[in-house]
Amino acid sequence: MMNFLYPSLLIFTPLAGAYLYYVYRKKGDGQRRIVSSLILLQHLAQTSSHRRKFSPPFQFFFDLLIAILISVAAAGLIYQSEDTQVAIIIDNSLSSAAQLGASSRLEYLLDQATTAIGRAESNVRYDLYTPRAGSPILIGSDLYPQEALSLMASIQPLFVEDQISQTLQKVADSKNYSSILVFSDRAPTQNSSNNRGGTVAPFAIRDNQPLKNVAILNAQNHAQNKIAVGIANFGNEQVSLDIGSIELHKLAGKYTEVTKTPMRVTIPAHGRREVFLNASPKKSAASFIWLERNGSPLPLR
Repeated sequence: MMNFLYPSLLIFTPLAGAYLYYVYRKKGDGQRRIVSSLILLQHLAQTSSHRRKFSPPFQFFFDLLIAILISVAAAGLIYQSEDTQVAIIIDNSLSSAAQLGASSRLEYLLDQATTAIGRAESNVRYDLYTPRAGSPILIGSDLYPQEALSLMASIQPLFVEDQISQTLQKVADSKNYSSILVFSDRAPTQNSSNNRGGTVAPFAIRDNQPLKNVAILNAQNHAQNKIAVGIANFGNEQVSLDIGSIELHKLAGKYTEVTKTPMRVTIPAHGRREVFLNASPKKSAASFIWLERNGSPLPLR
């Protein structure tokens, strides 16, 4: 797309044309000759009083072209490529908090997104989304690369279910993007009969590890020295795990640990369970609830 830095200077183009017309009109094609007054008067009587038709010579058009080029150059003619609109979807659902080596899945995804932005052209503008059940969360729109990187650094894992495919669907149907970059720990699926979005480029973590999204929803004191604990399975498969608690008793200024017998719990896919753990009747005791599966503690975030 062509544009001018100083478009107001283009006004000199018609002014230069008018000036050249005036100069060449006055100049004519005649040559100076010395003649007697008598001959001049005789010739003047035979000359028509109406104006001669202006027939500009080649030099007139050449000078006009030079004037136009100088005016355009002064106005600063530049070529600007149109901005490319790209959507970025960062999956920050609960599973993104799980560890992947030395970092979390979300940290790995953000590193991948940073690399993708660094490799893109400078004229790319970004819309940044995170998933949500109802509609995607638009964190920022029409962002320059540095703005997108700054906002991505503030994304944290949320206590929400995986909605990456639904989010991709809504983003693709919302705007005519040249491409949609999806960063998730699972490959999204796209099914749309009214897809306005462009090419979908998924960046999915492929570590061949099953996704077991299990978390404690809540824990509160219950009657008869019990603790009611709500557990949710956000995964697509049934999961069995142990849940238990460790009590700390303060005696003579020192704390003593008392491990309670764990309880085996089975939770269906996308299901929820409430279990009741024994608790000490002493007000000075503190209980720490833990989840365990196959002997490996599950980190609580």
